[in-house]
Amino acid sequence: MRHYSAGITVLAVLILTACRSGSDAAPVESAAPAVSVHTAVVQQVTLDHRLALPATVMPLSTRSSVVSATATARVLSLTVRPGDLVRSGQLIGTLAADPNVAADLRKAEVAVMAAQREAQRQRRLLDVGVTTRAQLDQAMSAEATAAADVQAKTLALHLARNNTSLRVPIGGTVTAVNTFVGATADLATPLVTVVDLAQVGVQAELAAEGLSGLQVGTVVTIEAPPGLPLTGRVTALPPSVDPATQRARLWVEAANPGLRLRLGQFVTVSVPQAATTVLAVPTAAVVMRQAGQVVYEIVAGKAVERAVILRATDQRDRMAVVSGLRAGAVVALDADPLSDGIAVRIESPPAK
Repeated sequence: MRHYSAGITVLAVLILTACRSGSDAAPVESAAPAVSVHTAVVQQVTLDHRLALPATVMPLSTRSSVVSATATARVLSLTVRPGDLVRSGQLIGTLAADPNVAADLRKAEVAVMAAQREAQRQRRLLDVGVTTRAQLDQAMSAEATAAADVQAKTLALHLARNNTSLRVPIGGTVTAVNTFVGATADLATPLVTVVDLAQVGVQAELAAEGLSGLQVGTVVTIEAPPGLPLTGRVTALPPSVDPATQRARLWVEAANPGLRLRLGQFVTVSVPQAATTVLAVPTAAVVMRQAGQVVYEIVAGKAVERAVILRATDQRDRMAVVSGLRAGAVVALDADPLSDGIAVRIESPPAK
């Protein structure tokens, strides 16, 4: 019985000791899994800068023509409207000569005969001493004026008789019609304007500092969605800058395949600027936090939060580093879920 009691006592002591040993042991922590990330390397890159300028499509004077009457006439017919395509030499209207032109010539012929008779009479009177030399000179001047008027009226009648049709001198697009059937047409009134839009001008406005490095012949792009940009060349630089606005106007000429550009259309001219070298980080690596922009640099298998100052570039997928990162740093892309100090596992080699 004594041996049985002693055995129970020893067993109790062993159980108690084991329990104490278990309670004094430190708990085992399970490590958090590393986050998989893709990365890129911060590096120096050369950026080709372009300046985007507002611009307007305009006609070229060398590819524009105005159709006018060669003498006063009445418009009998007109077959074109703005927007119509015409070919060189095409008949676009007919004219009727002004009936007053022939009557004016007849009046001028009567007047010159009367002036001739008066001049002859003054000569006879001067020969017999009845008139003066001044009166003869006056009569002779009136005769010369009447003769000149006959010549002018004769030419006007000739032009009127040959002024029966309106034809366009160049092929292109009708951009303006300034007359109508029944209207009077004369030399001073442009009746129809035609522009060859296969080649157009583009007038852009830019700040004075944007002129640096520009020269005649510089190749530019013209963005006029939809469709791919068109190519043009600078053909004239502004002779001066507006002193009030410090802005100037740039003239560009461009081919217009398919007549895609329309007169008066607003487009954007992209002008190349001097290239610069900057330290750049992918835009996908930049994360917005409450305190500002941050980038997570990968150091010894952990994400280290770096506060950065960046500025935009002409490339949407890159930002220039002002401060906060060094060249060669490996940074996480699409890093919004990361936090400072979290363990990471690089999913792929750093993107170059």
